[in-house]
Amino acid sequence: MGKTTKPLTIIITDPTIGKWGEWDVLKAKGHRVGVLEDLKSGSCQVDEVDLWVGPGCWFLDSQHRQYLPLVIASARRAKFPLRSKDDGIVDE
Repeated sequence: MGKTTKPLTIIITDPTIGKWGEWDVLKAKGHRVGVLEDLKSGSCQVDEVDLWVGPGCWFLDSQHRQYLPLVIASARRAKFPLRSKDDGIVDE
């Protein structure tokens, strides 16, 4: 397995996702893979990150500006899922 000529800096926000074996393969290819704590410790800067991986990560740049309302709606649905009366949970 060779090294990549275009390595990425990847930050994983969820410790369970960080246990995947695929990260070892990517590291062996030369990618820089870290966890959210790397940002907090200062060993990596936010503007250096090419890819954020985690259940709450959303991507939006200038090409996707028109989709901002859709992204906001999707993120809200993910964070605050709709509940029905059948769930036994009633929102107040």
